Amino acid sequence: MQVHNFMMTLLPNPLPLHPQPDDRDIIIDWARGLLSAKDFVILDTETTGLGLTDEVVQIGIVDADGRALIDTLVKPEKTRRMPKKAQEVHGISMKMLKNAPTFFELFPQLMSSIAGRWVVCYNDAYDMRLLEQTADKYGLSKRGCNLHLRSKCAMAAYSQFIGERSKFAGNYAWQRLPRRNEQSHKAVDDCLLTLDLLRELADTPKQGEMLQLNVVIATVLSNRENSPAARSTVS
Repeated sequence: MQVHNFMMTLLPNPLPLHPQPDDRDIIIDWARGLLSAKDFVILDTETTGLGLTDEVVQIGIVDADGRALIDTLVKPEKTRRMPKKAQEVHGISMKMLKNAPTFFELFPQLMSSIAGRWVVCYNDAYDMRLLEQTADKYGLSKRGCNLHLRSKCAMAAYSQFIGERSKFAGNYAWQRLPRRNEQSHKAVDDCLLTLDLLRELADTPKQGEMLQLNVVIATVLSNRENSPAARSTVS
């Protein structure tokens, strides 16, 4: 049986009851396998917004050990004014982006950082779409430079782990990335937060492991109560 770290700082304590406990165990196994293989990076972006014309203004990528591979602002190609709502989220202004590299300039480093590895994102559909939209602004696909990323969604995994039923039949409700108080919204910090979350998912005991742990605890307590030292104290 694995030895687990119970100093959990991101997961709810206690964990909510799960309507399908086996689904939680599936995610625990997924996180353990991912961390064991180490064949992934975690990517996060900050953007000008959520729409179909918005673009990336910050990229963070960390490897399986938490080392930052990319941590940079990105000068947008088309955007001339940062929307107020976006700036309220990430705190990035157009003035901060003035001397930043463009996505076109960063593209070789981006592809080198993720080559041959899974890309884990907290909401991969969003990050992948914004990366592709930004690449399209430079015509990268027309130049034969395609992203073709193999991605995994940590948000979908965490939502299945929590097990809150969605209004839509058969689905789990999306969960926000859990944060520690006033933690930064910087892209690379969100990458590290996602990595911490994966580690805590992997450290969570599965159903069978919890039963084994309860047996071990009960045995230890019973041995203590029946030890000569305990009997002499009582007498």
